[in-house]
Amino acid sequence: MLGVDGPLERPLYAFPQFGLLAMGIAAVALGLARAAIDALVEIAGGKTPQGSARPLAARPAAQNDVSHAEALLRSARAF
Repeated sequence: MLGVDGPLERPLYAFPQFGLLAMGIAAVALGLARAAIDALVEIAGGKTPQGSARPLAARPAAQNDVSHAEALLRSARAF
C-alpha cells in the first residue's frame, strides 16, 4: 500500500511501490503505440503523399519505418 512505513511481509509487496505504478503507465503507452501503428497501416493504403503517384504503403521508406516501430513495440512488450 502507498503511504505505509515499511513493506508488508508478502511477495507482491516486496516489489517497489512506484514500480507497480510504472507497470500501469507502461501498459497504456504500449496500447497507444499499438493503436498508432494499426491506424497508420490502415490508412497507408489510401493516402498518397503530395507530389507522388504511389500510395504511402508502396513506399519502401514507409514500410521500413513501420517495421522498425513494430520491432520496437514488440521488444518493449517482451521486456
